Amino acid sequence: GSLGRGLRASGRSSLVLSCRAVGSQTLAEPMAWNQPPVVVTTLPSGVRVATKETFGEVASVGIFLNAGVRDETKESAGAAYLVGQLAQSGTAKRPKAKLYAEVEGMGASLNVECGREQSSYTMSLFKTDLKQGMDILSDLVTQP
Repeated sequence: GSLGRGLRASGRSSLVLSCRAVGSQTLAEPMAWNQPPVVVTTLPSGVRVATKETFGEVASVGIFLNAGVRDETKESAGAAYLVGQLAQSGTAKRPKAKLYAEVEGMGASLNVECGREQSSYTMSLFKTDLKQGMDILSDLVTQP
């Protein structure tokens, strides 16, 4: 899905939640495209954080879990799809209406995808709202 499709000139936003196969694409070296390199940092908890300097007003942030449809067993078939759908119903801290209102109030877009090998929770938002966006994503992942 497109991370930027929720940002519009009118300032309105959209909340995009879907569960579908995610493809991957590898690009050439970042410097070949005159882009700053991606820096991967491992926190003491083992969580890896990838950052890349950008010079625009819009930031993209995401949480990527190494779990997807491929990890399902016969007994848990459909679990990845279910998790993606449940993200639409909000969290303990943010019921559905509050989640939608908060994302739209920031002029952001939210996307939840469940792929074969990975599940992702991503947002495209103004860089001034980065802290709030990370709070929303971490809430979706840890407090469904």
